[in-house]
Order: sequence, then structure tokens, then C-alpha cells
Amino acid sequence: MLEIKAAKDISKYCEKIISLGLDTNTTLAVESFDKGVVNGYGLYHSDSECVFLDYIEDGGDILLFDGIARTVLFKAMLSGIDKAELSQNQIDKYKMLGFVQNNYKTIDSIHDFLSKCKSCGK
Repeated sequence: MLEIKAAKDISKYCEKIISLGLDTNTTLAVESFDKGVVNGYGLYHSDSECVFLDYIEDGGDILLFDGIARTVLFKAMLSGIDKAELSQNQIDKYKMLGFVQNNYKTIDSIHDFLSKCKSCGK
């Protein structure tokens, strides 16, 4: 069974965080587990108004990418954040999944976005 949850220890992602020019003290991570083994992760940070999806490692599985991105968005929404900025270097995947249109890299309302999803809107 696939699970995506907050990473307890992000030290294993420090090299990637630094390579992206991010702060290791403010970057957070979620990890995807399949049968207890990590098979993907997402790096993100936020301020009081916006969550920034910095990087998603999906092992080539676009559906895993989608799940990790939606998990980060949902966590942000639960924290009172309703805006998201998507990583420009992975924008093609976001476009493919319908997260963005017209080359915008922002989601102006996470709540509205997740409400449009048939599974999330239930």
C-alpha cells in the first residue's frame, strides 16, 4: 500500500536541498512509501501565504509525482495556506497533470484546485 507522509529526517536530502539553492533549515519533505520502502519524495517550503513545491522525485512514475504534489498542497491547505508556486524546472509534469495552464506556475487557490479533483472533492 502506498503511503505519503512527512519525512522525520530530512538529512538524507540535504545534498539535493543545497543543490537547489534552498535553506536546509526551512525546507521540509514528504516521503512516499510502498511496502515500507521509500520510493519518492517531495521538497517544499512555505511562508505565511504560499507553499513552494521545490522538487519532486518520483522515480519516473507520473502518478506518484501527482500524489506527492497533492499531498504537499493538502498539508499546506490544512495549515491555512491557499496559494502555491510550482517548481519551474518540473513545470512540464505539472502541465501534463493539469496543475497549470497558459505557462503559469502558480495555483491561486489550493482549495479550489483540490475541490476540482473528483477524488479530493468528496
